Amino acid sequence: MSTRSVPLTVTMLTECALVVIVTAPLAIAILAKRAYKERKDHVTILFLIAADIFYALSFGYMNVERYIFRPPGYNSSAVPKVPASDCNFHPTCIFMFLSVQVLGSINLSVAVDRLIATVWPTKYYQLGPRASVILMSVPFLVAIFFYVLNCILNYTSEEVISATCPYYSFPHPVLDPFFTYHRLVSTAATIPIYMVIGFLLWRRTVRHRNLNGRQQSNHLAIHLTLAMTTLAAVIFMMVPDIITAAIPRRTLGGDFRLILSCVVLGKAFANFAIYIWRFRELRTLYIQLFTKSFQVRRKTVIDMSSNNLTPIK
Repeated sequence: MSTRSVPLTVTMLTECALVVIVTAPLAIAILAKRAYKERKDHVTILFLIAADIFYALSFGYMNVERYIFRPPGYNSSAVPKVPASDCNFHPTCIFMFLSVQVLGSINLSVAVDRLIATVWPTKYYQLGPRASVILMSVPFLVAIFFYVLNCILNYTSEEVISATCPYYSFPHPVLDPFFTYHRLVSTAATIPIYMVIGFLLWRRTVRHRNLNGRQQSNHLAIHLTLAMTTLAAVIFMMVPDIITAAIPRRTLGGDFRLILSCVVLGKAFANFAIYIWRFRELRTLYIQLFTKSFQVRRKTVIDMSSNNLTPIK
């Protein structure tokens, strides 16, 4: 068991579980309705939810594996060193390497999506949901590419790391700056993109002539909603990343790093609140998901209580 604060560890694991419990039903509800999953804005939301859940599951698994199932003293100097390539297929290294990169770059893809929708609104909607799926898949594909590259570099080098395979030691020295600052830089890059979008909308230099009044209103509402999710990323993810980058790892302390990780997980709850607040149809769908489930269970209980069996003669 880790020497870290037990209440903090329990809080973090509870937060990881709640991210999945709260947000996964919304994704399932959207996928269950054909009309909803074919909307481009809902496709974007699905990928944002997927990134949040992927990170929560990865981070939760790492801490369960690292701080509960490992024996005391696992991080001491007595732990032997192994080639970094031995950790290429360690679950924690795989999941954390991928999820950290995806969580960082997914908002950049959203910002690019909004920029395209601003400059070419008519063509953007004509492309259909498949174009959004391709664009929002880029962060996952890029993360997989760099993971494979990192594995190749580990096989060709003589780098050694702890036999416990800590994910922060897994990146090859060549890719370590990318792994360390990718999330921070990607989130920061969304700020100038939204500044350009805001300027274009304010100056009305984009062409919306082929959109009717209702479409224009929805178009601007979606811009605002997804911009709010990016603001949540800046607050809950970029600020902790700046603190982590500015303070040396040894100085920062394990408990404080865990607190910062809990703050990053808070982005998922902020995003969920934004979806429910800004999309009335999603709010209704989410409520109906649980009310219908309750009604089905209640009807089943009533049917069972009123069931009369005819005795066998």
